[in-house]
Amino acid sequence: MNTTTGDPAPATHGVEPDLPQELSQRDRGHIASLETKLQLVRDYTAQVAGGYTTGLYLFGEGGIGKSFTVVRELERQKADYKLFNSRMTGRGLYNSLERFPDSVHVLEDMEQVTRDRGAQGVLRSACWGQRKDGGRGPGPAHLITGISAQYSQ
Repeated sequence: MNTTTGDPAPATHGVEPDLPQELSQRDRGHIASLETKLQLVRDYTAQVAGGYTTGLYLFGEGGIGKSFTVVRELERQKADYKLFNSRMTGRGLYNSLERFPDSVHVLEDMEQVTRDRGAQGVLRSACWGQRKDGGRGPGPAHLITGISAQYSQ
């Protein structure tokens, strides 16, 4: 609980940021805003790891903690995940999904995958979400793709 405003503190899984006393209110506001957004990333990552949704696409400035937050949350969830960085073809993505069908596939800084028509089809199919048991709802293919804004143009 924020004792100044009476607002509840954002959920941070027990991690309270240590902020230097000399920070301005504006800086504190920016940090609080970022923490709120990173909490959303944690929540959505937990949904992917838990099988409630098949994919998550993150987009934002490089270096703000997207990938770090995702990996840390997957570890906290004790999720089986595979981390791939920088380059992958559509065939490579297909092979990875086939080899590790029950893992969360974290595709980090893979702007090329989003531009490759073959990879787009694999991504689309993987997120379609057909379950092995034929039921409705998310299937076992779990994808998290993080894209840095500075590289996406």
